Amino acid sequence: MWPFANKEDKKINATVSNIAEFIVSRLEGRGLISLYLAGTILSRKERVPDSDIDFFGVMSSDFNPAEEEAINSELEKQKESLCKGFECRFRGFFLDELQSGKPRSMVGKLMRPERLAQRFPFFKLVWGKKFNYKKDFVKPMQLKDEANFLIEFIEKAIKDLRAKKQKFPVEDFPKFIIELIRVEAMMFQGYNYHPDRKRLQHFLRKQESHIIHKAMDLRRRKAGWDEMVAFCADVEKYIAGLKEMTRKL
Repeated sequence: MWPFANKEDKKINATVSNIAEFIVSRLEGRGLISLYLAGTILSRKERVPDSDIDFFGVMSSDFNPAEEEAINSELEKQKESLCKGFECRFRGFFLDELQSGKPRSMVGKLMRPERLAQRFPFFKLVWGKKFNYKKDFVKPMQLKDEANFLIEFIEKAIKDLRAKKQKFPVEDFPKFIIELIRVEAMMFQGYNYHPDRKRLQHFLRKQESHIIHKAMDLRRRKAGWDEMVAFCADVEKYIAGLKEMTRKL
């Protein structure tokens, strides 16, 4: 986990530190309580050469969400100079969301506070207050509820993707499916939560026809719109089977 000791990773260490300093300089005293590093950039095993650098900020209730987009706009402008070519994003969510479970921020509405809280042990604190997620935040979402939440989200994503009205990068579509596969593995196969996608695929390696293998391949190759739309039929078949399984619970 970051920071990495390997010589070839020094660029990533320096880049992460510089971006963190930039975000803190903009938001310290303006609502930032804690800043965390997240995503595949943290894991040498799962990281790919063009992994994104994702920061999450725990924010006070008076934080202005417009600041989030201003920072992301600046990170895009400084992609080469500050981010050294990496795609970098900052997302802020309110502390009261994580405490109450009631979403207010964009990322809270997209992911749900109960799901964000579950990921905290796998985030890396880079600045600010350290939280005890078991004591300070809401409990993780029940697996059946999470499956239903993700299914609804994916079904809408499929509809938008086919109509070319999606508001997400096309290459992100497999990630949504892998999130649902993780819940399936936890519900029915005894898998313990971990955000590492390669670990999940390894867990399911003997199930050669499982949809995870195609999802991982599409994600790795950053496949285009045509392949993703063709993949939707497989996803719908998978969801139909999972719905049938969850009805029996």
